[in-house]
Amino acid sequence: MRAVAAIGALPAAGGFMWQVIADTVDAPSWIRALSPFAHLAAVPATAPDWAATSVMAGIAAAGVIAGIIGYRRRDLCA
Repeated sequence: MRAVAAIGALPAAGGFMWQVIADTVDAPSWIRALSPFAHLAAVPATAPDWAATSVMAGIAAAGVIAGIIGYRRRDLCA
């Protein structure tokens, strides 16, 4: 059960750290683009990028649906 929190936090924390490190070492733009945070606008400094936000929300919704399906199909006999 403890691993669930760590695995769940990995995309957010890892993506943020990836972006910070890539910006710090002046990495190429394609490496910076691997972070999900690189595709979101720096709100409120700029207007939101609704297309990127919608794609990220869609990916999250697909993950939630896959998790619900996986949870329902789990093996209850341990």
